[in-house]
Amino acid sequence: MATSLAAQCVDRDTAVVTLQDSIDISQAVTVAAACNSTTISFSNTSGYAGTWIFGDGTGTSAANNGTYTYANFGTYTVTFTANADCVKPAGQSVTTSPDDFSVTAPDVTACAASASLSATTSEPATVVWTDLAGSAVANPSAVGAGTYIAVATSLAAQCVDRDTAVVTLQDSIDISQAVTVTTACNSTTISFSNTSGYAGTWVFGDGTGTSAANNGTYTYANFGTYTVTFTANADCVKPAGQTVTTSPDDFSVTAADVTACAVTASLTAATSEPATVVWTDLSGAAVANPSAVGAGTYIAVATSLAAQCVDRDTAVVTLQDSIDISQAVTVTTACNSTTISFSNTSGYAGTWVFGDGTGTSAANNGTYTYANFGTYTVTFTANADCVKPAGQSVTTSPDDFSVTAADVTACAASASLSATASEPATVVWTDLAGAAVANPSAVGAGTYIAVATSLAAQCIDQDTAVVTLQDSIDISQAVTVTTACNSTTISFSNTSGYAGTWVFGDGTGTSAQNNGTYTYANFGTYTVTFTANADCVKPAGQSVTTSPDDFSVTAPDVTACAASASLSATTSEPATVVWTDLAGTAVDPASVGAGTYIAVATSLAAQCIDQDTAVVTLQDSIDISQAVTVTTRATARRSSSAIRAATRAWVFGDGTGTSAANNGTYTYANFGTYMVTFTASADCVKPAGQTVTTSPDDFSVTAADVTACAASASLTAATSEPATVVWTDLAGSAVANPSAVGAGTYIAVATSLAAQCVDRDTAVVTLQDSIDISQAVTVTTACNSTTISFSNTSGYAGVWVFGDGTGTSAANNGTYTYANFGTYTVTFTANADCVKPAGQTVTTSPDDFSVTAADVTACAASASLTAATSEPATVVWTDLAGTPVDPGAVGAGTYIAVATSVAEQCVDPDTAVVTLRIR
Repeated sequence: MATSLAAQCVDRDTAVVTLQDSIDISQAVTVAAACNSTTISFSNTSGYAGTWIFGDGTGTSAANNGTYTYANFGTYTVTFTANADCVKPAGQSVTTSPDDFSVTAPDVTACAASASLSATTSEPATVVWTDLAGSAVANPSAVGAGTYIAVATSLAAQCVDRDTAVVTLQDSIDISQAVTVTTACNSTTISFSNTSGYAGTWVFGDGTGTSAANNGTYTYANFGTYTVTFTANADCVKPAGQTVTTSPDDFSVTAADVTACAVTASLTAATSEPATVVWTDLSGAAVANPSAVGAGTYIAVATSLAAQCVDRDTAVVTLQDSIDISQAVTVTTACNSTTISFSNTSGYAGTWVFGDGTGTSAANNGTYTYANFGTYTVTFTANADCVKPAGQSVTTSPDDFSVTAADVTACAASASLSATASEPATVVWTDLAGAAVANPSAVGAGTYIAVATSLAAQCIDQDTAVVTLQDSIDISQAVTVTTACNSTTISFSNTSGYAGTWVFGDGTGTSAQNNGTYTYANFGTYTVTFTANADCVKPAGQSVTTSPDDFSVTAPDVTACAASASLSATTSEPATVVWTDLAGTAVDPASVGAGTYIAVATSLAAQCIDQDTAVVTLQDSIDISQAVTVTTRATARRSSSAIRAATRAWVFGDGTGTSAANNGTYTYANFGTYMVTFTASADCVKPAGQTVTTSPDDFSVTAADVTACAASASLTAATSEPATVVWTDLAGSAVANPSAVGAGTYIAVATSLAAQCVDRDTAVVTLQDSIDISQAVTVTTACNSTTISFSNTSGYAGVWVFGDGTGTSAANNGTYTYANFGTYTVTFTANADCVKPAGQTVTTSPDDFSVTAADVTACAASASLTAATSEPATVVWTDLAGTPVDPGAVGAGTYIAVATSVAEQCVDPDTAVVTLRIR
């Protein structure tokens, strides 16, 4: 601030201080070299223009991005210097090299436990060894047999090459699975096979025979045991082979069946020559002791000692009491009965002994009645050897069996269910759906069923247990809230016996009183809650609405067969009720005649008013005329009706005909006009009827369809004789003006004047431009192009007019190119009547759309981003990573404005650099 010495005048100006090299653009300035090339790539995305110096004493460039080629391979320092203050120069060192880089990894074959991997590179490089799966080799100096990969990276240019090395070690190749020898029973000839892929020599172990074949047979001079060996003609391959025995063996085994009435039996088998015998059961499990087996079927598996031939036979063992018929012998009791049922389905005859010292039976099935309740052992003994007696203990009892399941109330997360039975029993717990309770000792709140079965007589009883846990006590019936008419004050009441707190739901009001009133600031709907100061009690409450008037009165209609009736009304709350007739004159509600009356109710609490009407129907006031109908038809003389009276009488008006039927027909002697009357034989019902005319009438109406290219059409109909015609739409609504209707379908309902016969016909109206194909006709433009695309999928052929005074097309789909950019109205007109022309306005523009984002330098904590577009557009701001930002308050940095033109949806980005100077 400067102050003049002479006059003490004051003036001020600002000074901006910018310090060198405060903006670091090194992350936006990059240089990359290529393997075996003197050309480098350079890129500057900082948003600052400037100069590149390529470090060879010659090359420079003012371009942001590009390539530069050096005269020679070498290492150079490349620098970019921005044409702006406060921006640090940026750059890096690059090396170009004639790098035809390669690595060679030699295979290794050694007869040792491990091998060392080696690799040579065409220039200095790092080498990493991996297996085929890409896992690093822990120690390349000591690897096992296998295939390894050398991955080499040149130190100079980071070029990468790889080669594989195969390691083969001594005896590491095992071909035993591929070398096989097989013998035949009772033969000196063997078969040999080598599928390893290695050639070699077979030695057959008899001191004579050899073979260089991969596959074949060899015959020994004598039966015997020999060692056969295959040795490959290759290093590091293990010799393979096996011992074989040839023998003159027609081998067999015979296993004897055993039948004995004993506890166990001994298995025996005979073989045709010396052999080992192994016993198994039918599932192949070894028999632990063949000298002591139970009843069953066993298998003897014999192997000859001479030639290892195998044979097998089965032995069936049947033992005394080994036939168990217990599953086929059953005894059942009935609850509270001395009679049992017995059944033997074993197939063996025998004798039942019922265990009371008296009763026996030779029947297979039947019942037996004991003299007294009690427990008895019932036994069935078969008349056959080796069959176990079978039976069971039964108890007959006068069983009034019951179970009691105790209810549980607890303030806990779970409860334990308990039940008491009137005698020993099993208890199963289920929920109400019948699903088993997983753990009756820890159940949640709910209702459970104890199903008890008595151990003695299998009687069943069940009882329910109700479990009430934390918050299961419901006091909602004792907690009430009431509103008043046209008032923001509510009344609240808690008669549950629990003290607690009311919360009135407006974010403000609470109360610890049991009863009282609360006034809201405004009318509205609020949730009022009462929470008790006690465990196991659910919070209670309700939603209430305070409003200017929720009061109502209901006045029921009255139907009576009397000279007068009494009026009554109910109100939604205590009120006074005044009755008037429709003219507003007060009436005595205890004695009124037929008519309509109004109940005017005024609530006692808030003086709210509501009213309702009551219709009083008295003697002869029931009108059934709508339910009593008489219809005639052309060339016929008949009438019919339908009512709900118990007894009735039709009088057909010709001095003769009557009927008591509800429905039917009546034929007059002559055509003519008659008064038909129905009189119900019930009080309070008015006689009903009508005049009918029977005539020889074949009546019809014809409604003409209309097709017109106009805004509206006139409906016409012709009738076969004089008639009235009423026009309706398909929904039955009357047509307001049949002389001017829109497109659609209409119904002419005609009634003949002479006989009131009715006929109807439809008329379809199709008007000009009533078919809209606009959704099927589309035109699209391209950005920066005078060519448009057009498409018609309406199904109508027609002509396109492109709006430039020249272009037309009869094609359904295609493109059209305008001579100049501009705005044009494109129209498609179908070659069909009543189809609306369709189209749209399009704009083709030389849309070199651009956005310019202004850099900002400000002395503040943040800045505002601005961008100008070459035409109306939407602009979205992001940082360099593409994250959206608030352009109204950004920090220092570089931002991108992405603009999309409103007209053509062309897109252009620009960057804005924000530099903040905070003093």
